[in-house]
Amino acid sequence: MFSKQTNEHQIRDFILDYIDQNLSVAEVKSFEEYLSNTPELQKNVQESKVIRDLYYRMPVAKTGKNFDQRMVARFALELERETTQRNKANDFAELITD
Repeated sequence: MFSKQTNEHQIRDFILDYIDQNLSVAEVKSFEEYLSNTPELQKNVQESKVIRDLYYRMPVAKTGKNFDQRMVARFALELERETTQRNKANDFAELITD
């Protein structure tokens, strides 16, 4: 199932799919067989389960009314300020070089 050249990301994704029960019966059987012979992978699976469980226990952050619109407006304002400063610097540079 896994070769020594298997990418770490693929293994991590497989672990997450295993924990979230997104694997077929055949994949689970094959993975558990491989897992039973790989102590380091067993540790990774256990750690991933703990992290996932902690994540799901975290409280959901709530935002105020119209949060998205206010953030978009602030980003637009900041972008406008940066563009204005950049344009002023470019205008000044052109005055000096002309």
